Amino acid sequence: MKTRRAILGGVIGAAAMSVLMATGRGMGMNVMLEQMLGTMTGMMPSATTFAIGLGIHLMMGAMFALIYGWVFERVVHRARWTTGAAVAVPHVVVVGLMMGAIPMIHPLMPNLMPAPGIFMSHLGGLGVIAVIILHLVFGAIVGGVYGEVRQPVRTGIRGARLSAA
Repeated sequence: MKTRRAILGGVIGAAAMSVLMATGRGMGMNVMLEQMLGTMTGMMPSATTFAIGLGIHLMMGAMFALIYGWVFERVVHRARWTTGAAVAVPHVVVVGLMMGAIPMIHPLMPNLMPAPGIFMSHLGGLGVIAVIILHLVFGAIVGGVYGEVRQPVRTGIRGARLSAA
């Protein structure tokens, strides 16, 4: 597995998500993922908790990208931006459902900070669309940065799939 490429893709992908969320905030959408992650420490929202949350988000991007790299190498045997976006689909489902559980572990929700709801549904239809698009963009970036897999599947004389390992 190309660990460094996966981590780089994950950090770039998570950073791109943060830029897109900042753009959404500039257009009036209340998407505060970094603040939500940073305030899980129990501290009140501030520039410090935003920075902590951004760091957490970038690290999570790197960790998820390692999973993507494993899927590229061991399951789909290819990696490009389209493959990354396809691998992002189950990621979207898991993350979207987990968002509904955040108030159970977040010390400031729902009293001091709004809960995002399943698939960010508390932001309305645009929130649901945003969580899907953000993760598809993440996957596309990870797949594009990762590049060719180390050991693609080869086919034998009769077209049977042979593992390169």
